[in-house]
Amino acid sequence: MRTHSKLIIDCLTKHNNMQSDDFGKDVKLKCLLWSDRHCCVCGKRCGLDIEVAHIDEKRKEGKSSQDNAIPVCYKCHADMGRYAKWHPRGNKYRFEELKKRRNQIYEGYTSSLIPGILAVVHPAHGEKSFQLPSVGFSITPVGLFTPINARIAVRVFLGGSDLGEIESRKPYYNGKIVWNLNPGLTFNGNFRLPDKCAEGKEDLLLELKITVIDPYERKHELLPVCYTYNRINGFWFLEPTSFKELKHYLKQKTIQKNFSDSNQV
Repeated sequence: MRTHSKLIIDCLTKHNNMQSDDFGKDVKLKCLLWSDRHCCVCGKRCGLDIEVAHIDEKRKEGKSSQDNAIPVCYKCHADMGRYAKWHPRGNKYRFEELKKRRNQIYEGYTSSLIPGILAVVHPAHGEKSFQLPSVGFSITPVGLFTPINARIAVRVFLGGSDLGEIESRKPYYNGKIVWNLNPGLTFNGNFRLPDKCAEGKEDLLLELKITVIDPYERKHELLPVCYTYNRINGFWFLEPTSFKELKHYLKQKTIQKNFSDSNQV
């Protein structure tokens, strides 16, 4: 018959084994690097006194994935599981809040690892370098930084219709190939649009999405921007927003134009 002390030791051993087996080494390493060993709930630096906990203990698929992992101190880990539905006091930590708090901590300790990114579609105003359906593209990482990676996706919209991302033999512009960005180097490239983009008169827009991957392998998604083609003067100009935001305006403009045409004598 086992003693009470032996039972406690067995339980602790089982708990420690479960903790070490729940998440893979790669998941744990990224959590600790991205948080710089800070608790993602209270924000304090923990050093050795930190655990990688599950955000959703009952999650069936991806329970031990990076998305479901959060570095926390002992106290906050206990607080995450101590809220009782049958006797509610205060406000429990909901999964959405835990993820946002975690990402806020991650961002605070990894944002300095990535440079500014200057990405331009050509020809810009005053340039005569490319003619539709060919489009030029350049990307320049700005500042002093450790070499990083990036994925670039360019989506084409013609007359408000989504023509999809750029497809080519080397898929540099649909996010499938990782770009290696080194300090002091500007990369110049080009891609081709569907022929109907050059032949038509409809609004032609490109939506640019860039994901920067820091040396610790954390992804930083930059906000999407659009480039609209000026068919009269033959250049692209920057729209500081996404196509989702512009789409309503484009519809309104088309409606207003059709209304004006119908009222002409």
